[in-house]
Amino acid sequence: KATVQGATRVKEQIEAAKKIIPKIEDGNPQKSELLFQLAELYWDKSRYLYRREMLKFFEQQKDADEKKNRGEKVSEPKEDHRESELYRSETMRLYETILREYPSYERKDEVLFNLAYNLYETGKRDGAVKRYEELLKSYPGSKFVPDTYVQLGNHYFDVANVLEEMIAVWQRRSVTPDRNALNEWWQQINRWRQRNCLGYANDSKLIKPQHAIKRLYELTKDRDDVFITTEVGQHQMWAAQHYGFDKPNRWMTSGGLGTMGYGLPSAMGVQLAHPDALVVDIAGEASIMMNIQEMSTIAQYNLPVKVFILNNEYMGMVRQWQELLHGSRYSQSYMASLPDFVKLADAFGGVGLRAEKPEQLDDVIREMIETPRCVIADIMVDKAENCFPMIPSGAAHNEMLMGPADKAEQPISEDGMVLV
Repeated sequence: KATVQGATRVKEQIEAAKKIIPKIEDGNPQKSELLFQLAELYWDKSRYLYRREMLKFFEQQKDADEKKNRGEKVSEPKEDHRESELYRSETMRLYETILREYPSYERKDEVLFNLAYNLYETGKRDGAVKRYEELLKSYPGSKFVPDTYVQLGNHYFDVANVLEEMIAVWQRRSVTPDRNALNEWWQQINRWRQRNCLGYANDSKLIKPQHAIKRLYELTKDRDDVFITTEVGQHQMWAAQHYGFDKPNRWMTSGGLGTMGYGLPSAMGVQLAHPDALVVDIAGEASIMMNIQEMSTIAQYNLPVKVFILNNEYMGMVRQWQELLHGSRYSQSYMASLPDFVKLADAFGGVGLRAEKPEQLDDVIREMIETPRCVIADIMVDKAENCFPMIPSGAAHNEMLMGPADKAEQPISEDGMVLV
């Protein structure tokens, strides 16, 4: 209501100004001031219209969500800002008119700042930077100087802008590459590439966790609606390394935060946002236990979330560190009290599946995908498989372990190994 009232009031003021301005002679200082006030009114009008456009979009989005919840097919609403953009364009045209026809206007610094701001917001970044720099040069004592530095800082420290400008500078220079140096550098890169740190030896009797994720990818890659979440641990690294992500916003993970239990509630949220999508939580048997009670929520809301557990019966990342850096002193990392995940899924009204041999893997994955209910797929993987590359305690990035044959350059002392 306030937005509509404000827009109406501004419209009346714009009409009044448009009637007065033609009656004032060119060169009269009053005209430049009225043009400035009219530009401000147009800007206010564009902001009111933008709010109204967003309110309309939110209503359309709410209506679409309600229809989807009823099972109806709807097209996603899109934001439409044509009307507000028209008034914003008129704002910038008036500012340009003042700068061109009234060079001695007493509020020229404010005109420059407002014009630069609007140019930047509408994607005309080169023009905006030019106007900001003109303000700094011509009006060093202006009250708009601090905000101008802030705006330029935001621009120059935006990585995308910096890369564009670096490329532009490089292209303006006539640089002849040093072919010998480049050849040596590529030779070094290729030597590094020969170390296939993501490689693994597949097994005919044991399911390798990397292979399980690769098969999951191969059997889902032709779908456009796949979203992957993860818990925390070895499976998280293997998912990043072996699931072939090729679309943005399809990979939900907590990164390096170490938040075991993140994957299942994350998958619930994704499934609610995309009810017809295939949402898979790639999990470890330890992490999934952190929020396993959310299976109740999944059951209540009939969410067809898929839980793909790489079950090695260990807190795998902890076990790996204990094996490689603490002389295989295993402490509190073996999961000896796990539930039967197949029965657990059934208890919550879902479907439980299990693969214990490589030849069972594809069938389990296919059944998981095709089942229109929540599924827990318990994939029994090699208990001793480690995840590489890995940086040992206290080591630098150039000292990372690239595979099972590597040893830490600074082994942990005997006393340190005891402190597991």
